[in-house]
Amino acid sequence: MCGVKKILLPTIALAVLSRKAECFSLFNDASLLVTHPHLRNHQDSSLPSFQLSAASTDLEAESSSSSLVEPIMDNSYSKNPIKRVKHLIVNLKANDQQTIIHEESLKTTGGVWKTKFMGRPAYGVSAYLPEMTKNLTKLESQGLLTSDWPESVLNTLGHSSLIASNEASDSGRKVFLEAMSTKSILNQSLSGIEETVDGMKKHWQECAETGETTTFADDVSAITYKVIATAVFGPDGLTDGDMKQLRKWTDSIAKGLFAIPIDKPIIRNIPFFRRYPRAMKARSEMRELLLDKIAERKAAIAKNGADHEPVGMLDAFLLEGGLEGDKLVDFCVDNIILSIFAGYDTTASVSTNLILLLHDYATKEELEQIRSELEAFDMQSISANSAPANGVLECVPSLKSAFYESFRFRPVVGSTFRKTTGPIQLGNVAFPANTTVQWSHLHGNNSPTFFETRERACPLRFLSTNEPPPFIFGYGKHKCPGQFLAQIEMVLLMKAFLCNFDFSLIPDQDTNPTVPFNKPKSGLKLQLTTR
Repeated sequence: MCGVKKILLPTIALAVLSRKAECFSLFNDASLLVTHPHLRNHQDSSLPSFQLSAASTDLEAESSSSSLVEPIMDNSYSKNPIKRVKHLIVNLKANDQQTIIHEESLKTTGGVWKTKFMGRPAYGVSAYLPEMTKNLTKLESQGLLTSDWPESVLNTLGHSSLIASNEASDSGRKVFLEAMSTKSILNQSLSGIEETVDGMKKHWQECAETGETTTFADDVSAITYKVIATAVFGPDGLTDGDMKQLRKWTDSIAKGLFAIPIDKPIIRNIPFFRRYPRAMKARSEMRELLLDKIAERKAAIAKNGADHEPVGMLDAFLLEGGLEGDKLVDFCVDNIILSIFAGYDTTASVSTNLILLLHDYATKEELEQIRSELEAFDMQSISANSAPANGVLECVPSLKSAFYESFRFRPVVGSTFRKTTGPIQLGNVAFPANTTVQWSHLHGNNSPTFFETRERACPLRFLSTNEPPPFIFGYGKHKCPGQFLAQIEMVLLMKAFLCNFDFSLIPDQDTNPTVPFNKPKSGLKLQLTTR
């Protein structure tokens, strides 16, 4: 029997991989790690710097142009299951072919190429073309593009979450956006965020005084988790035990987000297949706690009547009259899971990657420029009505540039996905109906067309340059609703850390990126000294 298992289980695994491998590598054509410079052995490419004027991105709903061309094919996809598994391994180490494909697509088709997504035909689109993004936004508003995420993402985050919703003006989305606006955060959450950051600042001070090392990713995760949980449930909505348990479940969900969506007893205990079943179990247990919290808040609202003042996003959801019954409950559960997941891990990963970038690439002068802007910035001086429309990072342009460059150099989100509901045209390429569109950051990150020094991080790259900044928070109606909270956290975190401490990396740690958000595998262990 043991011999049969030794043969049977690997065979099953290979068969599944041959159908589902794209999901594990983040959709086959571009792993989060494909173009990461730390993992690449760069050789000077002879690719010419194509002029973007060679490719238009005219927006049309019908493919009537006589000048349509066939986009270049990403030939890295193979029908051979062994080659597909090998492709995963190669992608995790180095793959310059993706950059070559991107460059050729800019020259011939306006930044469009053919690829595969979950075994289906798909079209890649460069996220670094502002006009392309503008046109995609228009198409989405017209209903010609809808959300298209893999099964594992939808099942773990929820089919009623905003990531799956295709209604731009539904009541839930409106409430979500209002609750996460800069105005709402400054009015309701700023003091709590500052208190949480000050608590971590004391920890960093102790580390500086005692010589104890600190793991930056863990420190920032503790801050971002408390902040987003408080924003959702209010300052007194969770016990310490609730907070600890929710974070444990969220971590399990994150690990299963891009896992192979199979939960069968025969393979459940194989390490490669464990993540999805564990993520779904965590989601189920998390849902039970959330149902209790929903019942508590409903009771409080009923008791207070018209005098009830919302204390968090959950209250705002429940007070909105657009949803009722099971639909309201499902919306609350799924969007709380989405909010906690996205507001916790993505912000922590971006912050950690930023510190790594500053350590490895910032000059002393560049770091001091960022610090001086942060020291001069006072969050209390910004009123809810005078905050910049695009977020508080506008007030600290050097930090904003470093933030953008960190995302370019090590993106926490590689791609987003849509599906066409009818035929469209972008550039000089016709897209059939029912086709997946991959809006990709990854292919442009190392583009010699866009970035002259693509292989090196330049913290102040976007202060004075014609190079296009990445669309960090997405586009259209699915643009990140938590972007303003993330910016406030980022500024307060970096001010508390950079303006008060010098830092160095502990030697011999593994800073290679890990999925799903590319933060360093070691968590970034630092030695601190007081400035």
